[in-house]
Amino acid sequence: MKKLIVYAAFLAFITASCKAPKSTTTISDKKVDEAAIPVTSNTTSEEADLEGTWELVSIISGPTPFKDLYPNKKPTIAFDARSKQVSGNTSCNSYTGAYSIDGRVISFGTGMALTKMACEGNGENLFVERLRKTNKFFIKEQNTLMLLDGDVALLEFKKIMGPKSY
Repeated sequence: MKKLIVYAAFLAFITASCKAPKSTTTISDKKVDEAAIPVTSNTTSEEADLEGTWELVSIISGPTPFKDLYPNKKPTIAFDARSKQVSGNTSCNSYTGAYSIDGRVISFGTGMALTKMACEGNGENLFVERLRKTNKFFIKEQNTLMLLDGDVALLEFKKIMGPKSY
Protein backbone atom coordinates (compact mmCIF):
# COMPACT_ATOMS: atom_id res chain seq x y z
CA MET A 1 0.00 0.00 0.00
CA LYS A 2 2.88 2.40 0.80
CA LYS A 3 4.36 1.76 -2.64
CA LEU A 4 1.02 2.58 -4.26
CA ILE A 5 0.73 5.89 -2.35
CA VAL A 6 4.34 6.86 -3.21
CA TYR A 7 3.76 5.88 -6.85
CA ALA A 8 0.50 7.93 -6.99
CA ALA A 9 2.20 10.95 -5.38
CA PHE A 10 5.10 10.67 -7.82
CA LEU A 11 2.71 10.42 -10.77
CA ALA A 12 0.72 13.44 -9.52
CA PHE A 13 3.97 15.42 -9.14
CA ILE A 14 5.09 14.58 -12.69
CA THR A 15 1.70 15.46 -14.15
CA ALA A 16 1.56 18.78 -12.27
CA SER A 17 5.08 19.76 -13.31
CA CYS A 18 4.31 19.11 -16.99
CA LYS A 19 1.34 21.47 -16.85
CA ALA A 20 3.13 24.23 -14.90
CA PRO A 21 4.11 27.34 -16.86
CA LYS A 22 7.74 27.46 -17.86
CA SER A 23 9.80 29.98 -15.92
CA THR A 24 12.57 30.43 -18.47
CA THR A 25 12.27 33.27 -20.94
CA THR A 26 14.04 33.93 -24.18
CA ILE A 27 14.75 37.14 -26.01
CA SER A 28 11.96 36.39 -28.46
CA ASP A 29 9.48 36.36 -25.55
CA LYS A 30 10.20 40.03 -24.80
CA LYS A 31 7.36 42.31 -25.79
CA VAL A 32 8.22 45.41 -27.80
CA ASP A 33 6.02 48.45 -28.28
CA GLU A 34 5.79 48.43 -32.07
CA ALA A 35 4.73 52.09 -32.14
CA ALA A 36 8.16 52.98 -30.73
CA ILE A 37 10.01 51.26 -33.58
CA PRO A 38 10.86 53.87 -36.23
CA VAL A 39 10.98 51.40 -39.13
CA THR A 40 8.54 49.01 -40.80
CA SER A 41 8.32 45.34 -39.91
CA ASN A 42 10.03 44.34 -43.16
CA THR A 43 13.14 46.26 -42.10
CA THR A 44 16.10 44.26 -40.86
CA SER A 45 18.08 45.18 -37.77
CA GLU A 46 21.01 46.09 -40.04
CA GLU A 47 18.77 48.54 -41.88
CA ALA A 48 17.49 49.99 -38.62
CA ASP A 49 21.12 50.59 -37.58
CA LEU A 50 21.77 52.39 -40.87
CA GLU A 51 18.84 54.76 -40.51
CA GLY A 52 19.84 58.35 -39.86
CA THR A 53 22.35 60.83 -41.25
CA TRP A 54 26.06 60.13 -41.53
CA GLU A 55 28.92 62.53 -42.31
CA LEU A 56 32.00 61.46 -44.27
CA VAL A 57 35.16 61.48 -42.15
CA SER A 58 37.53 59.58 -44.43
CA ILE A 59 38.01 58.37 -47.97
CA ILE A 60 40.12 55.28 -47.45
CA SER A 61 43.40 55.35 -49.37
CA GLY A 62 42.38 58.32 -51.48
CA PRO A 63 44.96 60.01 -53.73
CA THR A 64 44.40 63.47 -52.17
CA PRO A 65 44.31 64.31 -48.44
CA PHE A 66 40.75 64.34 -47.09
CA LYS A 67 40.96 67.95 -45.85
CA ASP A 68 41.95 69.10 -49.35
CA LEU A 69 39.04 67.25 -50.98
CA TYR A 70 36.39 68.80 -48.70
CA PRO A 71 37.72 72.08 -47.24
CA ASN A 72 34.29 73.72 -46.76
CA LYS A 73 31.65 71.02 -46.36
CA LYS A 74 31.85 67.26 -45.85
CA PRO A 75 29.63 64.88 -47.82
CA THR A 76 26.69 63.24 -46.04
CA ILE A 77 24.47 60.23 -46.55
CA ALA A 78 21.04 59.73 -44.98
CA PHE A 79 19.11 56.45 -44.95
CA ASP A 80 15.32 56.33 -44.66
CA ALA A 81 14.35 52.70 -43.99
CA ARG A 82 10.62 53.27 -44.43
CA SER A 83 10.90 54.51 -48.00
CA LYS A 84 14.13 52.61 -48.83
CA GLN A 85 15.61 55.95 -49.95
CA VAL A 86 19.06 57.38 -49.52
CA SER A 87 19.90 61.08 -49.87
CA GLY A 88 22.61 63.54 -48.96
CA ASN A 89 25.15 65.89 -50.40
CA THR A 90 28.48 65.40 -52.11
CA SER A 91 29.87 68.55 -50.43
CA CYS A 92 28.56 70.50 -53.42
CA ASN A 93 25.53 68.82 -55.02
CA SER A 94 22.56 67.00 -53.50
CA TYR A 95 21.65 63.43 -54.42
CA THR A 96 18.80 61.02 -53.80
CA GLY A 97 17.88 57.50 -54.86
CA ALA A 98 16.84 54.03 -53.77
CA TYR A 99 18.86 51.46 -51.89
CA SER A 100 18.39 47.84 -50.89
CA ILE A 101 20.13 45.66 -48.36
CA ASP A 102 20.34 41.96 -47.68
CA GLY A 103 22.25 41.33 -44.48
CA ARG A 104 25.49 43.26 -44.94
CA VAL A 105 25.16 43.52 -48.73
CA ILE A 106 23.99 46.93 -49.95
CA SER A 107 23.22 48.30 -53.38
CA PHE A 108 22.25 51.76 -54.45
CA GLY A 109 19.78 52.19 -57.30
CA THR A 110 21.26 52.93 -60.70
CA GLY A 111 18.91 55.89 -61.14
CA MET A 112 20.51 58.08 -58.47
CA ALA A 113 19.49 61.73 -59.04
CA LEU A 114 22.23 64.33 -58.60
CA THR A 115 22.01 68.10 -58.92
CA LYS A 116 24.43 69.67 -61.43
CA MET A 117 26.10 72.70 -59.82
CA ALA A 118 29.72 73.33 -60.82
CA CYS A 119 32.02 72.12 -58.05
CA GLU A 120 35.67 72.83 -57.32
CA GLY A 121 38.20 70.02 -57.08
CA ASN A 122 37.81 66.26 -57.38
CA GLY A 123 36.10 65.57 -54.06
CA GLU A 124 32.61 65.15 -55.49
CA ASN A 125 33.72 62.83 -58.30
CA LEU A 126 35.70 60.63 -55.92
CA PHE A 127 32.81 60.44 -53.43
CA VAL A 128 30.23 59.52 -56.11
CA GLU A 129 32.59 56.96 -57.68
CA ARG A 130 33.16 55.27 -54.30
CA LEU A 131 29.46 55.32 -53.49
CA ARG A 132 28.67 53.57 -56.78
CA LYS A 133 31.33 50.90 -56.13
CA THR A 134 29.93 50.11 -52.68
CA ASN A 135 28.44 46.64 -52.26
CA LYS A 136 28.88 45.92 -48.53
CA PHE A 137 28.68 47.84 -45.29
CA PHE A 138 29.27 47.42 -41.61
CA ILE A 139 28.66 49.54 -38.56
CA LYS A 140 31.09 49.56 -35.68
CA GLU A 141 30.34 50.93 -32.24
CA GLN A 142 26.92 52.14 -33.52
CA ASN A 143 28.36 55.44 -34.75
CA THR A 144 30.84 54.52 -37.49
CA LEU A 145 29.64 53.35 -40.90
CA MET A 146 32.08 51.73 -43.31
CA LEU A 147 31.13 51.30 -46.98
CA LEU A 148 33.13 48.66 -48.80
CA ASP A 149 33.77 47.14 -52.21
CA GLY A 150 34.03 43.47 -51.27
CA ASP A 151 36.52 43.50 -48.41
CA VAL A 152 38.10 46.84 -49.36
CA ALA A 153 37.02 49.86 -47.29
CA LEU A 154 36.05 52.84 -49.44
CA LEU A 155 34.29 55.41 -47.26
CA GLU A 156 34.04 55.99 -43.51
CA PHE A 157 31.20 57.98 -41.93
CA LYS A 158 30.26 59.12 -38.41
CA LYS A 159 26.60 59.32 -37.38
CA ILE A 160 25.50 62.91 -36.89
CA MET A 161 21.72 62.43 -36.60
CA GLY A 162 19.49 59.53 -35.60
CA PRO A 163 16.43 58.24 -37.45
CA LYS A 164 13.60 60.57 -38.39
CA SER A 165 10.79 60.72 -35.88
CA TYR A 166 7.54 59.86 -37.58
